[in-house]
Amino acid sequence: MERTGFELYNAAKDKEVSSSTLRSLLERVTCKGNTILHLAVNFENKDIAEKILKLDRTLLYETNNKGDTPLHIAARFGYAEMVELLIKYRKQDVEQGMKLLKIKNSEEDTALSEEDTALSEKDTALHVAVRKGEKEIVKLLINDDPTLAMKTNEAKESPLFLAVDREFYDIALKILELKECSPEGRKNMNALHAAVMDKCKPTQADDSGWIPLHYAAHLGDVELVKLFLEKDTSLAYMTEEKGMSALHISANKGHVDVMDTLIKRCPDTCELLDNKGRTALHYAVESGKPETVKFLLRKEEFQNLINEQDEEGNTPLHLAAYRGYAIIVHRLSRSRKVDNVIQNKKDMTALDILRSTTQKNILFWLADETATNGEGHGDQNKVSKKEHSVDIGGNNKEKTEAPLQKPQDQAVQKARDQHEQKEKSSEILASTSLMVATIIATVAFQAACQVPGGYNGGGEPNLKENNSFKRFMKFNSVSFGLSAFLMCFQFIVAILPRYFHIPYPRLFIFLLSELSLLCMVGAFLSALYTQNSEPSDSAATGTYVALFLPLFPFMLIFYAHYILKHIWDYKW
Repeated sequence: MERTGFELYNAAKDKEVSSSTLRSLLERVTCKGNTILHLAVNFENKDIAEKILKLDRTLLYETNNKGDTPLHIAARFGYAEMVELLIKYRKQDVEQGMKLLKIKNSEEDTALSEEDTALSEKDTALHVAVRKGEKEIVKLLINDDPTLAMKTNEAKESPLFLAVDREFYDIALKILELKECSPEGRKNMNALHAAVMDKCKPTQADDSGWIPLHYAAHLGDVELVKLFLEKDTSLAYMTEEKGMSALHISANKGHVDVMDTLIKRCPDTCELLDNKGRTALHYAVESGKPETVKFLLRKEEFQNLINEQDEEGNTPLHLAAYRGYAIIVHRLSRSRKVDNVIQNKKDMTALDILRSTTQKNILFWLADETATNGEGHGDQNKVSKKEHSVDIGGNNKEKTEAPLQKPQDQAVQKARDQHEQKEKSSEILASTSLMVATIIATVAFQAACQVPGGYNGGGEPNLKENNSFKRFMKFNSVSFGLSAFLMCFQFIVAILPRYFHIPYPRLFIFLLSELSLLCMVGAFLSALYTQNSEPSDSAATGTYVALFLPLFPFMLIFYAHYILKHIWDYKW
């Protein structure tokens, strides 16, 4: 690029500069390698920057002598609107769009302190924004590309490490909201070490109420959690602004080892409630992690908290039903200490919640488990009936017991009937498809033994060089393989324990049967063509009809299934 300075600086400052003037300056740079877009961003001249980008978007990726792109400069000086503009035009570049956010600078930044200067090489724009504590720009960058949180610079510093190291805890929390983020730091440290080595005391909380122990629990660092508890066990009882303790946080993330450490050192932390009145078990259920729930259910400290209700009256079972976590619902309902008929403040039991459209698939499941648990407790009418006391004549001493029918009883019975009908139809389909698979396998096996054209004296097929014969062998082999697999699959499905509640794969088995049948028809037609290398028009028409016949019932049944499914969903 041609080097010049005076004209570039004047054009970058002037908001009224013409497009023709800008076009003539696109190839020029200053002595420090800054393009006109670098300068426009530096002067926060958004109008000129947009004009430049309309003329040439490739300037987005140009770096100056320090390796900075215009995005690095905008992030360093906190120009949020400029960052938005650059990201907007980055998205229009399909081929190199994602490249911009990941470009790292290369040389020292004199705007940084002496300590930061040595470590600022190879920073992405996100690193630069975090160093400066620019929360809005950090949000813009990670919302546009969450994978930036996994990038480290030359010093192996991740954005999370920089945020914690510089005590920008609001930025650290924003990064922690991502599904994946790297905690790496310089000299083999990580974000947790940065939190521990911070000047604040272990009991000193950030603006969100998080103490270092909370960060350790969030990231699942057991050793660091142990160090904190050895120093001060009272840390385990400290809560953040939402009322979550370290046990709540680790339960939400599914860190069983951390939970085990906290419970062993501080057993009564199990009784801690957040601002909504929820225990760690509520959080484990809501996170949808069955193993975490299983771990807490086995802990003696949680035995009297299994039916704990939050401020809305929801037990862990209610939350599992709301979320539709079938495995967790099953696991909770099997526990003898879980009360399945507790009502929340909306007068709904877990079964009432499961009556909704999204939960109807596990309604029978919970009903069956509830009935089983009810008998185990010696109360056979636990689900279907409930004894209510009714005053007679205003005398409190005279009461009569009247069983009232619960509204979910009809839903339970209806679910049972539908389940039985579905099982019956599945048995019919299984026997039919097994019979079809057996017939196809038998026919394919015989066809392989008695190939068209017979064998020569050496035992080789006479038509082995014939193209139609080759197609016959391929179709026949695939047909036999599919039917054999289908038979084995039927046996596997039949012997799977009902404990897993795996639905019968109707569509999959039907599809395999159709494919096997189609291959058998293809083998038959190929065998015919071995005798007629040039088929007549009537033979070709017959071929198309023969191929269509197996497909017709498949398409008809699939269409009927689609229509009936939508009618069923509308009905519910």
